[in-house]
Formats: sequence, structure tokens, C-alpha cells
Amino acid sequence: MRDDPRDLRRNAATATRDESLQAAVRKACDHAVSARAAALARLPDPEGARRAATEARTRSAQRMGDLVRELSRRLAARGIIVHRAATADEARRVVGDLARSRGVRSVVKAKTMTGEEADLARALESAGCRVVETDLGEFIVQLRGEPPSHILAPALHLSRADIGRLFARRLGMEPTDDPAAMAAFARRHLRAEFQSADMGVIGVNLAVASTGDLVTVSNEGNARLCATLPPLLVAFMGIEKVVAAPEDAAAVLRVLPRNATGQTATAYVSVLRGPAPAGEPFGPREVHLVLLDNGRSRLAADPDLKDILRCIRCGACLNVCPVYRTIGGHAYGTTYPGPMGILWTAGLAGVTRARDLADASTLCGECTRVCPVGIDLAGVIRRLRARVRRPFLRRVVFAAARWALASAARFEAAGRAVAWIARTWPRVFRRVARWAGWTTPEDLPVPAPRSFRRLWGRGLPHQSDGPPDRPPQARPLRGLRLADGVPVGAASRRLGAEETQASGLPDRTPTLRADSGSDQDPDRLTRFLARFGEASGEVVRAGDVSSGMRAVAARVRPDAALVSGDAEVQGAAEALQALAVRVLPESGAPRDEAARADLGVTGCEALVAETGSVLLAHPEGRAASLLPDTHVVVARPDQVVASLEDALARIRDRDGSSFTLVTGPSRTADIEKTLVMGMHGPRRLILLLLGAEDPEGRPTRL
Repeated sequence: MRDDPRDLRRNAATATRDESLQAAVRKACDHAVSARAAALARLPDPEGARRAATEARTRSAQRMGDLVRELSRRLAARGIIVHRAATADEARRVVGDLARSRGVRSVVKAKTMTGEEADLARALESAGCRVVETDLGEFIVQLRGEPPSHILAPALHLSRADIGRLFARRLGMEPTDDPAAMAAFARRHLRAEFQSADMGVIGVNLAVASTGDLVTVSNEGNARLCATLPPLLVAFMGIEKVVAAPEDAAAVLRVLPRNATGQTATAYVSVLRGPAPAGEPFGPREVHLVLLDNGRSRLAADPDLKDILRCIRCGACLNVCPVYRTIGGHAYGTTYPGPMGILWTAGLAGVTRARDLADASTLCGECTRVCPVGIDLAGVIRRLRARVRRPFLRRVVFAAARWALASAARFEAAGRAVAWIARTWPRVFRRVARWAGWTTPEDLPVPAPRSFRRLWGRGLPHQSDGPPDRPPQARPLRGLRLADGVPVGAASRRLGAEETQASGLPDRTPTLRADSGSDQDPDRLTRFLARFGEASGEVVRAGDVSSGMRAVAARVRPDAALVSGDAEVQGAAEALQALAVRVLPESGAPRDEAARADLGVTGCEALVAETGSVLLAHPEGRAASLLPDTHVVVARPDQVVASLEDALARIRDRDGSSFTLVTGPSRTADIEKTLVMGMHGPRRLILLLLGAEDPEGRPTRL
């Protein structure tokens, strides 16, 4: 359970003495900052992308009520049962009653911070359910009985040694500190939970009102398994996550992964539209969506705090915040830590409850600089401080400070008085300082006997033994030049740009997005293959499906293959059977046999040049793209589209219960930010590109 945010000062004092915690948090945050900078450097127009996302989220927040009503109508027409929950208590009651009425005993849950906000796990446990967190980081902190420490990396405060000891003690794993071995162990342990679960719970990152699409982004594949194997699915989201149109969703998806994990795209962007069709072996039979308000409607009317409704939960502000990097997430005592958490807590729980949280910021402005949807986090925190009612003595002290600072003479007199009190009655000075809010006596600054102003006015002491020199007169910089003849002002502007480029941060100069269409780069296939390779995809070129599958099988050496019913893969089954591979048609394979297949073969709807993603339509290919260790996608060069907008336009009017954008194999970095492939989904993603055969039939890793 969470602590009270009013315990922040005590929790922070404890955290600042925990050197191992600080080392783990800073290492993870440094990694995230570097990855974000590199990802933005690869984006042709980062400022343009930021503006588009900001505009999309601003429009959505302004029309939140209307968009939620439109979304609810469209989802109901598609067979999704929508529940509106005004409070967290109501959301828990809805989910608990649903579990009891359906006889649910086991639940597999994907990461959902809105679910954490509503404490969904407690509601399900009260209904007699066993709840298993399936995100690796969430699974780790669940075993420790802790809440997440970060909204994206729940276990970033732990070292690999900590996690190895935890798995050995709680799960009987052979002792190891190898992240790959620990991830593989967790995969085996959790796959059985997916197979036997009665209910799956997922979070929703975006919902598109005009199409009724529920969009979830993930890397591990656990959210897809939660939405594929259990017969009952509950999706959970805050009402602020709705956007108007697919173009708005694309604008957010362009900046979210880059700012969150440093990826061009997450491994999986899942689009859910309804229950699986009758007779399909995979996919939920019943889908419920819980729309949580919990103060968001009230927050939309708050002129100071309403901008936080634009937040896309990328976590970038946490990674750069000096306070978060020093104390970690648990010290805040809130569901949402860091700069965004200060504002979410104030908006949802009330300004009074966030009184101490408002002080947990240096107001350095880094959070504002990195926010991909343009929220002035530092400015809003400053305004929040003005609204917080302070203890009486602190108000007296700050009123006196304002009075003194309003006049140079009063300021100098006050400084002399404070210095005299500090020297004469040091204990009184320290006590008043503590009452005023200074919490660390060890580094409490004691005013010097003579202020800098007095020293400057009298002339600073010179190193020689002679009388002090008068301070030199300040000279204007006008006309000064550097050694290369560049004026000082111009040099400052140029150096600022160079520093920006060196740090990987976006240049402010607008540039045309090269991925906006074929006018700037007609070779979409080349761009797709480059992005696909960056995401650890592999390519096999072949003249036809049969020869391509033979080349794939020679490298993968599968025993059993799960083959979808897509038209593009009609020749795959025959080619594999000729190689003595056991072929299971996805539409008729028993679940336990499908889970043992080591190769999955599907077709695709499109290849996305901007991100290197493969667009899949379901129910065909739902299990074949997820359960086996290797996923093979059969595609043609003419299926390449330029952008995310083009990909979403392809499915706007298409029938189907769900779609997935797949970008590389399943992956996790929840253990000390060490990248491990194949957390819950396939370890390898191979594109079988028809129409151009490699001379030796070899897969090419780009």
C-alpha cells in the first residue's frame, strides 16, 4: 500500500541515506535520458512532432466529455460493455462485482497506472481472485509487496542481485544475477498463469472516439497475452486518454515511445475493437471497459492544473527531475511520483493533500523542457505552491522575507540581524529555520558576519598584503570578439546550438519530416528495412513463399509451426510439411498444442516505413504472432506505407476485432536496463519479403 504523501519529508530523509537506492535510480534515469536523446535525434522534426502531439492532446482535453460519450456509443455498438466510474471506489466495485458474477478465480494483469490509482488488485483480491502481475517489473515489485517505483520501470530501484535473490527466495530459481536467465525464468513461470487465467486486465494508453479503437502500447507482449488467452477481458483507462481521431493517436504514438523508452516504436501497439468472433479459438469472449473519472472532470475546470490532462505518461519528467533522481518513487507516497505526479495528486486528491509534494521540486525547468506535450510542469508547480496553505510560523517567516526583499535597505538590515542571531543564539536560529521548512540541520547555511554586498562595496580583499583594491568597473561586452573573429553574442547562439546537438536534444530549427510522404524519399521500402533492422528484425528475400519458408526453416529448425489462415501464407504449410515440420492451423489448433509451437507464420496488412512496423489484422494471426518463439511475417514490397497515419487509415473502415503494429521481437529492460529479447512474445521476428530472392537464401539482419 502507498504511504501518505504528507510523509514525504520523512521518506525523503530516509531515501537520501540509502546509497544503493540512489545508485540504482540514477543509473536507470541516466540510461533513459540518453536513450531519449538518441531517439529524438533520429526524428526528422522533433519540434514539429511535439507541437502536433500538444495540439492533439489539447483538443482532446477541451472536448473530453463529448469525446467520451462518442467513444462509449461506438464501443457499445461493437459489443464492448462500457462502465463509467465516477470514483476509484466505484471502479473497484464494478470490477469486483464482475469477477464475482463470472466466477473468476485467477486474473492476469498487465501494467496500468490508472488501475494502480484505483487499487484494482485489492478489489479483485477482495472478490476472492488471485491476481498475478505479468509485466516483469510489476511482477518483481508484487513479489516484494511494493508499489511501482516508476510509472514505466516499476523495479528500477533494484539491482540485478536484489532481483536474483528475490527469485531464488520466492520462486526457487537457481541463484543468478544474469538478467536474461531471470527473464527466461519469469517467462516460463508466467506462461502457465496466462494459460489458466479466467480474466485478463489491461490498461489503455489511448482511445479514439471517431473509430472506437482502444490502443495499448507495450514491449513485453504480456498485455497481448492478457487480451488473447483469458475468456474475459477488462480494459481500464482514465477519461482523459480519449482523442478525437486516428491522426491524433498517430501524433501521440510518434512521441510517446521516443520519450518513454528511447524507441522509434514500442514492440506492440495493440488496437482492440471488440470481442473475438464466435468460433475463434483465441481472443476474449467478453470485453468490458472501465472509464475512470476520479476527479478528472473537476480537474478540467481548474485553470492552474488542467494542463496535466494532456499528460501521456511517458515518464520523461521523472528521469530528469533532480528530486526524483535523489529520492526515487516510493518516497512520494503517491501513485504518480515525480513532477507529473505532484500535479496529478493535487488535481485528483486535492491541493491540501499535495502540500508537501509542491515543495518536491527545484523549479529548474528540466521537466518542462522534456515534456513531449508541452506542459509547463515547473510553472504549474510554482502556481500550485502559491495555493498551498502553509503552517502559521512558515507563513510569518515568508511574509517577513517578502517585506525585507522589497527594499535594498531592509534586505541589508535583515541580513545583519539574521547573522547576529545565528552567531548569538545558534539553537534559536536552527529551530526557526526548521519551523520555516529547512529539514537538514547539517547543511543549514549560517550567514557570514559580513555580507557579500558589504565586501563588494568596500572593495574585495586582494591576495597581496596591500590595501584592498576597488572593484573593477564593469565593461560592456559590445565589440568583443573571440579568437576566430565571431562576435560574442553570435558565438553564444552558435555554441548553444552545438551543445544541443551534442546532447542529442532537438534543434529548434523547423525541418520537413522525411517520413511525411514519398515526395522527399520515394524509396519507402529502403526506409522500412532500415527501421525494421534497427528494431532487431531479420529479413529473408525470396521469390515465393515455398522457397522462403525453406530458407527460414533451415535457420530456425522448427518442430511445430502455427500457421494463420491469411491468403499470403497459403504455400507455407505445404513447404513446412515437406520439411517434416508439424503444421498446426491456427483456427483449429488446441490451445495447449498451439502454445508448444516454436514457429508462427502470418501475413500482414501493411509495412510502415516510418517505424519499421508490421501491421497485423486479427483474429487471423493473433496467436501465431504471439505464442511461438519465432514469428515469420510474409509480405510484399507493395505493402509499404509511409507513416503511422497511413497505417491507421488502412484499418479505419476494416472489419476485425483487433489489430497490432509489431516492431521487432518482444523485449524487456526491467532489470538494470539490460535489454533482453523474448520476454513474453517471440524472441525473433523474421520478414519473408517476396519478390526478390537472396542468392543464397540467407536471412539478412539489417
